[in-house]
Amino acid sequence: MKKKAYLLIVLYFVYGISVSLIHPVTPEYVISLNLNDLFYGVFFSMMALGMFVGSLFFGWMSKRFKRTPLLCLGILGYALGQALFGFVNTIPSLILVWRFFGGFCVAAPWAFYATFANDLTRDNNSRDRLILMLAPIEIIGEAAGYKIGGFLYSNTVLSFEHIFIIQVSLLTILSILTFFILQKEDKKLFKSDQENAVKKQNLVSFNKTLIPFFGVIALTTISTIMTTKYAEKYIIEIGFNSNDLGTIMMVTALSGVVASLIYTLLAKKCKINYRIVHCFLIGISSISVLITFLIPASSFLVAMYTTYTIFYISKCLTTSTDTRIVIDSSNEGNKGFHMGIRQASIAFGNCVGPLIAGAVYSTNHLWCFYMSSITFAATLIFSVSSILISNAITKKEELRSQSN
Repeated sequence: MKKKAYLLIVLYFVYGISVSLIHPVTPEYVISLNLNDLFYGVFFSMMALGMFVGSLFFGWMSKRFKRTPLLCLGILGYALGQALFGFVNTIPSLILVWRFFGGFCVAAPWAFYATFANDLTRDNNSRDRLILMLAPIEIIGEAAGYKIGGFLYSNTVLSFEHIFIIQVSLLTILSILTFFILQKEDKKLFKSDQENAVKKQNLVSFNKTLIPFFGVIALTTISTIMTTKYAEKYIIEIGFNSNDLGTIMMVTALSGVVASLIYTLLAKKCKINYRIVHCFLIGISSISVLITFLIPASSFLVAMYTTYTIFYISKCLTTSTDTRIVIDSSNEGNKGFHMGIRQASIAFGNCVGPLIAGAVYSTNHLWCFYMSSITFAATLIFSVSSILISNAITKKEELRSQSN
């Protein structure tokens, strides 16, 4: 791989730390603002909606302008949104505006770092290896950010405001480094993209057999977000602090990384039916979430390091598996198009999930997680049904073609 590709990995690691630094503090911060449980869900939905709109906007802009300035503006915009969220917080409606704005801006690094990973490599093997490396690198960065943020708030004299200042500073430094590292490569890539745009446009088509699977991705995301976002709030409310939350999330995230790396190595050596594995992982998620939150609060820490960690590993593997399914069902012409629809399905789930979770959690905390488990189970039934129907349709088409 090129030297710039390795520097991209470093940037992505710093990005993971910068974005998640405030996450272990967020539940306590929102509670300190006297915002109710339903608002907590709306709060995350607005950011997810901003990411959805931002993905469309920056995708459109990237065809007309160089990516590096857009990427740096997105990082700086997210830093501004976080600063406003941390210091202009007396009006709830304004907080929602800041969350939408932050989500809109963070869509730029969310999309463009992965795009650079695709373009900075010379051959398909290096490209696939770099893209596969980004996911665990981001998770490791996020795990480090969780632990650092939780530790700084719980074990030092730093306040919420200080953590926000550190995050904004890191994001600003990241934006500057990104500009100087990637701008020269961006000029070459932009010229190449302009030359190939017409050729690629003629190759785009849509694989209709993926339609039910995109629905599965959206439902899986809804179920996942119902558990992950409100688990953080629940941990704080039953007596743990931000440092405990940071440690728990770091351990679960690193477990997910190790499992993902092992899974990737096995996938290279063994022939895997990814659709069956995907269904199996959804079932594991349903069971592990249910068991985790059936365990009494007095033993909750044990549950987080066992069954919840199993759930988080399943979550990481599900993401890798659905990506592989989409790629395997695509060609060079429609791969980007299909991945864009996948991201839109995830964004839809991220918008809807917190709203459902907020409504249920405000009524009964534990029912939010039971509802997540039930939604996983319903998704499993839908996924299996769609596979059976798709196989039946494929067989009919094969018989029809043979008879003709």
